[in-house]
Amino acid sequence: VKELAPANSTEAIAQQIEDTDGDGWVRVEHRSQKTTIPFVKDNEFDYAKLTDWATDSPWAQFVVFALIVTFIVTAVSNGANLTDGMDGLATGTSAIIGMTLAILAYVSGNAVFSDYLNVLFIPDSGELVVFISAFVGACIGFLWYNAFPAQVFMGDTGSLALGGIIATFAIAIRKELLIPVLCGIFLIENLSVVMQVAWFR
Repeated sequence: VKELAPANSTEAIAQQIEDTDGDGWVRVEHRSQKTTIPFVKDNEFDYAKLTDWATDSPWAQFVVFALIVTFIVTAVSNGANLTDGMDGLATGTSAIIGMTLAILAYVSGNAVFSDYLNVLFIPDSGELVVFISAFVGACIGFLWYNAFPAQVFMGDTGSLALGGIIATFAIAIRKELLIPVLCGIFLIENLSVVMQVAWFR
């Protein structure tokens, strides 16, 4: 995460960063393990709390992080795959989710909006709006032929990719805690399949 800090600030001095531009501001780079739930008061969550037992073991922290990311990406990908059973459902849902993530990415990259809306400020995250906008455009273009009655189908390769892109983007802009809300239809589809398999087994 990159943040702007006064050139004479304690943080900048501690990291011995010079004001190369001469404008009184420097970029301070540091790692952050925090995330937030947007629009909620006292919404900060620190992932470091999950690894208090492994403070002296960076590898253990990496393993915990890898497991969390793997779970999120796998769950969303499979949810999108299962949702693809009905014409246009996965594509239309993914387009709506993408538009929401695009707005959140822009807000997160704007210091004024993020402070006002109580959203975690992530400098330069607004650049990701270009990527997610292309994703939404692709979904809408495909939806024209995938809506009922569908003329083309994306199959497992396409639906798994949709879920993977959504999950990865949400993690990149630190909005992974919103996935159960944003991907509610995917979640319901997952639960539905699990219950049906358990019932008819």
